Order: sequence, then C-alpha cells, then structure tokens
Amino acid sequence: MAFRKVQTLIGMAIFLFFVTARSQASEPQNLVISIAELPVLAENKNKGILVELIQAMDKALGTSTTIKVLPFRRSIKTALAGGANAHLPFIVVKPAKSEGQFLKYSKAKMFDVAFVMYALKDRNLSKGVLSGLKVETLQAHVDVIPHAVFGSNCIVCSLKRLQSRRIDAFIFAQKETDQELKKLGYLNVRRSLYNIYDVRAVLAPGKAGEDADQFLTNGIEALKANGEYKRIMAPFLDSFVEW
Repeated sequence: MAFRKVQTLIGMAIFLFFVTARSQASEPQNLVISIAELPVLAENKNKGILVELIQAMDKALGTSTTIKVLPFRRSIKTALAGGANAHLPFIVVKPAKSEGQFLKYSKAKMFDVAFVMYALKDRNLSKGVLSGLKVETLQAHVDVIPHAVFGSNCIVCSLKRLQSRRIDAFIFAQKETDQELKKLGYLNVRRSLYNIYDVRAVLAPGKAGEDADQFLTNGIEALKANGEYKRIMAPFLDSFVEW
C-alpha cells in the first residue's frame, strides 16, 4: 500500500513538472523590452513602475526578459529597428504614427493615462484656443498630439521654457509631469485635462513583435488574476486629479 502511494506521488510530481515546463516553454523566451526613461515609470532598468510590471510578468510566466531603459525617442527607434521586441509606453491614437512610421500596438492595454495641458495661470488658455500658439510635447508624441507642434526631449526643459514664456503650453502625461513640476516649485502653472488615452506597447515588426504581444497579453492577464497588477499600477488607476 505504501509503495503504491509513493508511486502515485511520484507520478503526480512528474505530471506537474511537465505541465509547468510545457506552460513555460509556450511563452516567448529571451525577449527584450525597451522602456522610455521617464519619472515614476522607468528611472533605470531596476527602478520604476513599468520595470516592476515586466519583472512581475516574468515571475508569473516563468520567462526571462531583458529590460532596456532609454530616452523616449531612442526607445521607439530601437523597437522599430528590431533592437527590442517592443517599446512602452505609448498612447493609442489612430492612425498611429511616430518617427515617420505607422505603429502596431499591443493587444494588451497597460493602463490609462491622463494627458494634461500646463500653461501659466495669467494666460487662461484652454484646449479650444491653442491654434497658432507654441505648444510642446515630448518629441515622440508630436505626430499624435494634434495641438503640439514643437517637440521636446525633456519634461523639465519644457516646464522651464513655459515658466520663461518661451512657449505657451506643454502637454504631457500627468504623473510624470506633476512630479517634475512639484520639484521645480512653480506656483503659477495651471493644469487642465487635455485627454485620457489608452497606453499600450509599440511592437517591433514581424515575429519579434508578435512574441512581445503574446508575452504582454498573457502577462497582464496573469497579473490581474493574482492581484499584482492592481498593486503595481495603483498610482495610475486614478483619472485626472485636480490640484
């Protein structure tokens, strides 16, 4: 009787081993995900909400992903050139175009993001009266923010230009920009909601992008099931916050 129990336990262990191995083998391995260097989201390859999100996906799926953190524009170029399987984050607009190329987004949504317009309080600007004004966003978003005609490589640089009245407004993501605005201590900047966008990954062309799409879809699903998604992404689950 004891021998049969041992046989049964050994059989179950072997079965679970092969099921786990097959599950992990079915996930794309050795992917490279490029994340834009941004406050809060990715400050380096070991720190940031999106870095933690990818690491949690690896843990849930049994995969091993290389994370790169690069300047925003360079990160997109890296993915589009095949140097990474995907770039994130990027807002969903159609038709999607950046760096002169049409983009393919991941099926999985990473989160929603509030884009905010920052302008000096004495200007009393609104979204409807921006035509002909000097409006900046980050360089990679110039093609997707209708009112932004000037590209910037630096959130802080844009806020300083705004403060010195060299531009009329700056439009970008709430969390990242708010953090830098608080550090600068500018009290004469008015914030107003510009739009709320889906945020997804930009996929590399071909099979490399398809592999990333599968990884991100399965990873988000797994993290929502085990509660890790809500824990990690909590700072981005709120919509526009008034000051």
